[in-house]
Amino acid sequence: MWGESRSGTTAFKAAAERLLAGTPLRSLSGKLTATELIVESGLRRDVVYPQHQNLVDEVRLRAKAQDRVPAAAQELAERYATVVEALKRRSNSWQQKGR
Repeated sequence: MWGESRSGTTAFKAAAERLLAGTPLRSLSGKLTATELIVESGLRRDVVYPQHQNLVDEVRLRAKAQDRVPAAAQELAERYATVVEALKRRSNSWQQKGR
């Protein structure tokens, strides 16, 4: 059990650093939320809260102090919005051609 907790702590801390830096590997949005932190860590919620609540709180405080969306996450969100808009235009174009 100790090994699981220690490796979980390591995974959780690494996930927090990636999110705070704006370089997530698993999180789709890169937002600085507890939910995205759990997704990024790859740990289960029922493992995180009882064993790592102090780390969740620490990340929340750091995110609040940072008080911004990391640049990489913002850029990713902007790219996503651009692609979604392009897909909508293309879909509309195809639908009009099909009529």
